[in-house]
Amino acid sequence: MREFATAMTRRRLMATAAALSITRPGLAANAPWTRQAFEQAMARSGRPCTLTDEQFEAIQARKPAAIKRIADYLQAHRGAADPRVLAAFEAVPR
Repeated sequence: MREFATAMTRRRLMATAAALSITRPGLAANAPWTRQAFEQAMARSGRPCTLTDEQFEAIQARKPAAIKRIADYLQAHRGAADPRVLAAFEAVPR
């Protein structure tokens, strides 16, 4: 049963990533993801928060490593990292 639950979780992850690749983001795709845009999005979602410029930049600097971990995971568990799935994760602003 546990294997089934784990497989479902992976399937949901893949399906969500694929869906993100075909849906339009809330911000224009060519709009830069800035600290101000982040804070506005958080406020609109009912979760206002503030970050310093340094905190925001530190979070953004971790994104390439996170994308690599996702690619490595997909390669190890699915045999390949679908470029569309990776593009969907890269499109997520944080």
